[in-house]
Amino acid sequence: MMNSFFVTLFTGSTDLFARTGYLNHREDILSSSPPYNLRELIILPGNSACTAVSADSAEEEAERSIVLLQKLMKRALYLNRCIITGPLIWREQKGFMRKRTFFLDETGEISAYYDQCHLPEESSTIFTKGERAVHFSLWDTRIALLDPHELWFPEYTRTMALSGIDMAIVAGQDLSLSQKNARIISQVRGMENDIFLVFTSISSEENSEAGWIYSPYGELISSRISPDMIRGKITLEISLSRRRKKLMSSRRPDLYYPLIEMLP
Repeated sequence: MMNSFFVTLFTGSTDLFARTGYLNHREDILSSSPPYNLRELIILPGNSACTAVSADSAEEEAERSIVLLQKLMKRALYLNRCIITGPLIWREQKGFMRKRTFFLDETGEISAYYDQCHLPEESSTIFTKGERAVHFSLWDTRIALLDPHELWFPEYTRTMALSGIDMAIVAGQDLSLSQKNARIISQVRGMENDIFLVFTSISSEENSEAGWIYSPYGELISSRISPDMIRGKITLEISLSRRRKKLMSSRRPDLYYPLIEMLP
């Protein structure tokens, strides 16, 4: 028994997608899989300002994020597609600044959001850390959201796998993570936890590929279909879930805990 859907990574800016969406790529969509009426999740890289924002400009960027999110909600409804926005600078009513990623369903409604829980030191004076991991279900697939910086913390992804996720989606920018290292860590995190690992960021001359999808077996299952779109097919096998449960049952948390506590 299998469950399948398509994932499309947009490696231009999230703002660009909000303005043009698929309108510049309609021929690409109609000439390549999936057909326009099939299940598809679109993942955006977020706001590049999240990596190089000062306290003075954070408020201004947060105001822009409100308008940007509204455009994306309309785009999701128009395209009849689920969209993950990538991290946006978001100001809460209490005044806290967050790096927040939204999940929009096909009707354009906000179904879930994630505030980045692990922040680089240079960002911690501007943004407030999130306090909880976020999992949601889409087409019988359990999905977690992460920021690229959080790939540095293997126990975070492992905890999510133990809670039953099938896929981790990593979207955003991290200046401390080169494209080469991001690829290696993505593949490893997926294989060691038996999950799909999806990664997208904004493409540039230094980061030309900017997105990929790895299967739980470490296979690259995505390919570029246009200058700023990468697509892959997710096939969730019931046997994979059983394999993950068997692997996780061999863990020895009673052994790991004291070792962690002994570290300086």
